[in-house]
Amino acid sequence: MEKAREEINNKLKEHKVLEKIEENESANLKDSSETHCSLPDQNKLREKLVDHILSVDVEDPDFHNFDESRTEKCFRDNQVWAVYDDVDGMPRHYAMIRNVISLNPFKVSMSWLSSLTHGRLGHMSWFLTGSSKTCGEFRVDRLETCESIDCFSHNVRSWKSTSKTIQIFPQKGDVWALYKNWSPEWNELTEDEVINKYEMVEVLEDYDEEMGAIVVPLVKVAGFKAVFHQHLDPSEIRRIPKREMSRFSHMVPSHLLTGQEGTNSPKGCHELDPAATPLQFLKIMANIEEIQFVESDDEVEFVNAVDCDVSTNTNTVEVIS
Repeated sequence: MEKAREEINNKLKEHKVLEKIEENESANLKDSSETHCSLPDQNKLREKLVDHILSVDVEDPDFHNFDESRTEKCFRDNQVWAVYDDVDGMPRHYAMIRNVISLNPFKVSMSWLSSLTHGRLGHMSWFLTGSSKTCGEFRVDRLETCESIDCFSHNVRSWKSTSKTIQIFPQKGDVWALYKNWSPEWNELTEDEVINKYEMVEVLEDYDEEMGAIVVPLVKVAGFKAVFHQHLDPSEIRRIPKREMSRFSHMVPSHLLTGQEGTNSPKGCHELDPAATPLQFLKIMANIEEIQFVESDDEVEFVNAVDCDVSTNTNTVEVIS
């Protein structure tokens, strides 16, 4: 499916410029506990916001139709939606739907959400370069109109903390992409090749202020475009403390397969939305390494572990019938 995002890219660029102006004006009003994330200087900003059209060809999923969850009839007032960005097309921006003006043709009034960066939720230097923060507290910004439904990825679970701020954190059952090489030392000099390596995880418990987020890695099932299974080793379950929440790149819409979706549908596995899945996981897999077991209810299946990206040691599994 083809996503034409020219209109939303222009809006995002306009939004970033306005956000920089607002934050510069309020620089002297910041307190020690809360800081607005500022953007690069004007020269870098102009270079970053070069006018272009981002058009992405996305593979159709094997089983679940994710487009059914982002049709016109899915939009309601006061919902928060994730929006594809203009860097690599992943859903790292958020917008609140203030009013559904029309479904046919599609037209909504919405407000962008701007990150309120808290030092305790992650190192700030990387976000000062203009990178998007996807977890934490967000400010509801100015109202504008949108007539492009293709820019929206999925409805986001969120909570109002005040009348003008919203909280978004990983929740139980969510699937997120993590920055595989994340470091608190990342800054404007960090190379894209380092940043743009990911690992997929499932969130096992709702985010907690004290504990952070508990996640388990997902490994890809060979033979499918974007089907993943929980890692088989319980020791791989780990806690991501709140100071490292900037590891989270973006949430990926997912569907838990029941085995009834079609031929060879692997029950208990997650199918991910290819439109929000990093490209490294959509490549053809090779290099079968070992045979393991996957327990699915009362059945036990043989699987092959496969490395679909040798450079990043991305593990996958292949169901053997």
